[in-house]
Amino acid sequence: MNNVCPKCGKERNTNLNFCNNCGAVIADETSNVTSITSMPTVQQPVQPVEPVAPVTPVQPIQPVELVAPVESAPAPGFQPVQPIETTASNAGFQPVQPMTSAQPLTSVKTPDGEKKKLDPKIIIIALVIIVGVIVGVVIFNKKKTTGDPVVDNMLKGSLIPVKIDDKYGYINTKGKVVIAAEYDSAESFKGSHAFVRKGSKYQFIDRDGNVKLEFDYIYPKYIEENGLWIIKDELYNDKLDKISPTNAKVKTVYDNYDYFTFTNTVDKKAGLLDVNGKVLWQIELQDEDKFSVSVADIDFKELTPYCAVKNGSQGLFVNCTTGKQISTFDASRVEYASCTDDNVCYLRYNDGDEDYPGEYVYYYFQDDQKIIETDPKKYSYISSSIEYSGYIRVSGRSGEKDLRYDVCNKEFMEGYTTSCKLTPKKVTFSDYSEYTINDDGSITKGEEEKIPKGRYSSYKTFNKRTYTYLLANKKDYIVGVTSSNASLIDLTTGKEIYDLPKNTSLSSDSTFIELADYDDGTAKYYNVLSNKVYTFDTKAKYYYSYVDYIAVVTEDNVDLYDVDFKKFYTIDRSSFVN
Repeated sequence: MNNVCPKCGKERNTNLNFCNNCGAVIADETSNVTSITSMPTVQQPVQPVEPVAPVTPVQPIQPVELVAPVESAPAPGFQPVQPIETTASNAGFQPVQPMTSAQPLTSVKTPDGEKKKLDPKIIIIALVIIVGVIVGVVIFNKKKTTGDPVVDNMLKGSLIPVKIDDKYGYINTKGKVVIAAEYDSAESFKGSHAFVRKGSKYQFIDRDGNVKLEFDYIYPKYIEENGLWIIKDELYNDKLDKISPTNAKVKTVYDNYDYFTFTNTVDKKAGLLDVNGKVLWQIELQDEDKFSVSVADIDFKELTPYCAVKNGSQGLFVNCTTGKQISTFDASRVEYASCTDDNVCYLRYNDGDEDYPGEYVYYYFQDDQKIIETDPKKYSYISSSIEYSGYIRVSGRSGEKDLRYDVCNKEFMEGYTTSCKLTPKKVTFSDYSEYTINDDGSITKGEEEKIPKGRYSSYKTFNKRTYTYLLANKKDYIVGVTSSNASLIDLTTGKEIYDLPKNTSLSSDSTFIELADYDDGTAKYYNVLSNKVYTFDTKAKYYYSYVDYIAVVTEDNVDLYDVDFKKFYTIDRSSFVN
């Protein structure tokens, strides 16, 4: 091999296949391949760099003149970009702003060096792609929420307490353990939390197993209707934040979960709370053990609920929302004081009283006035017929004429006809707020008829939570009933989905509907989410249906099935938590 470099002309080291002076590669005379990977890395001396000639400044691009749109058909498959409206689901999302004429277009060089402006169509297409990607990310990351803590928990899927090696944990409806089995006892999730015991500690845990509250001993009460807890006589919301006033001992109002009574022996106060823990009214407490409040159940928006209050020997009828006193009675002589439907209230006096020997005295209140107070010797009771006839009926005893009070016109009436129309407040169908069920049996949505008149004689509705849950899963269903059967109907299309038994029950928080119950312990169920039917051949003792699973209790075990009727878990019956 020649020892002179053919490139720089200097003598080089012949043991190397490159020049040790200038770094030029010297091919082996015996081969036509130069090995790059086998070459050693050698730091070469830096060669002087020739000065670079000054660059001619680039002339600024002239503003682009607006071109009138070409009247032509759009490219096949091309959809114009619609303005993005701000909604609850994309709150915080900023739409891409269009480029203005003050923004110069970026230019590119062609191979011959000539500058070429980007085609505006390319920019528009790029913007469409960017917007599509952003909107797609927003939609993909959107979480289904309804504002109801109970329903939002349902949407997250059931967590089921199971016993594993003498300890309790939680599985999901895939049979996967999601909260480790480390508790001595565990209850089902209610709202966003579950009540468990770990050793001597009683805890509330969230869906990740994190401890939210811990006590030495408690027996909590869960108010399923509005997702609230009463823990050690204090009111907590679904987040387990205490919302009742300091020193207030809280109780539920019997059969009316929109209100809570409280007594405060420290400040000598007692009164009524709403579901947010707000004090609606309070009075001076006489006797904590003899304080009670009964709240009227109101079906119409025009009516204000009234309360019957017993406070020691003090008896009051008050406006439930303001506490305004309407009437009084001697509570020491009264065994029961209650307000029921549409402000019909009554007192049951103690037996043996000379004036009221165990009789009932009835009242009706409206517009902060006592309209009716019955004489028990002349009238037996008051009943509300507002929903059907628009009046309050006072039933007379033998020889006494019945009385009727027109609620709309606020006067006593002759006959049985009134044009009274009040706005429903707690009618079952009001849960389907976008629809109207008409007197002729038709269902409309705005001006659009969804179900024609005469097709069904009546309707059965899912309860409010289940219906809200179904809507979040894009299932807008109701059950139409005829003289012989019932049908599940899709209200968005008005079409029947599945035939059901006429006696179908939709009262529970469940997506399972029982089609047939056989005497031998087998049963047939339909699921509204999966639109599947399954007959359980196992001779079960009980069937418990929940939102997204059903528990089949046999002699020894409990088999759990999902909405597709796939069995995902079996547990020992003795450890089953209903």
